[in-house]
Amino acid sequence: MYRLVRALLFVLDPEKAHALALRLLASLSCRPALARWLRRWLAADCRRLEVRAFGLSFPSPIGLAAGFDKGEGVAVGLFALGFGHVEVGTITPRPQPGNPSPRLFRVPRLKALVNRMGFNNAGASAVAQRLAALPFRPGPLGINLG
Repeated sequence: MYRLVRALLFVLDPEKAHALALRLLASLSCRPALARWLRRWLAADCRRLEVRAFGLSFPSPIGLAAGFDKGEGVAVGLFALGFGHVEVGTITPRPQPGNPSPRLFRVPRLKALVNRMGFNNAGASAVAQRLAALPFRPGPLGINLG
């Protein structure tokens, strides 16, 4: 399955693949029952991965750093995939477009993706509204500010 999804995503321009992933995660985030079911299904035997640190409980030690979700409100979808914590951003006081395209680059031989998107985001007020509207947060949610 992984190879099939990877092959399909690699047919697309990296930024278009990123946008598609965000749309799919947004769709999942709008369906909390499905997101909860998927998280339970994916993490059925993962209770042993729970971590307590800094007075917080992390369902898993694997987290997503800022740079992928620029405050689009897809954190529920990311948690559903099994992340134990999610950091959105970077968020700025006012909206900004980020760097000009192309700004995402694949380096297949290193299995790497170079992200030079910049601080493209809708601004702090819009992101705050999106995050406040999330149906649930099964783990810690951080916000990277710029």
